[in-house]
Amino acid sequence: MSTAVTTQTAYVDVVNTGTVPATLSATVTIGAVVGGAPVTACSVAWNTVGDSCAGTTTTVPLSTLVGSSSGSCTSPGLLAKDDGIHLRVKVGGVVSTVTVTATTVVPRPAADRTSG
Repeated sequence: MSTAVTTQTAYVDVVNTGTVPATLSATVTIGAVVGGAPVTACSVAWNTVGDSCAGTTTTVPLSTLVGSSSGSCTSPGLLAKDDGIHLRVKVGGVVSTVTVTATTVVPRPAADRTSG
């Protein structure tokens, strides 16, 4: 079942809580969109009161498939502990689901690699 919504905003912080620097990635999937649903990444945490970014923003491109739109955002490099990806999703129109899936790629240390 889909629900018509006035513009709603959600903020998602995907943060490296580990001790090893890692690459973070987040995929946003929005089901049954009729209307707008832009996703924007900010280099620092969003100011949720003023809906503003004090850093650099990047629009996350969404690809539309039958019944849903999806897009991914990956950190530009390794992120230290407590650093992360900061997303804002603005949804307006008819929506059935909004899903954010986070993945982490942690590089293996050189001592953990074998030659061969």
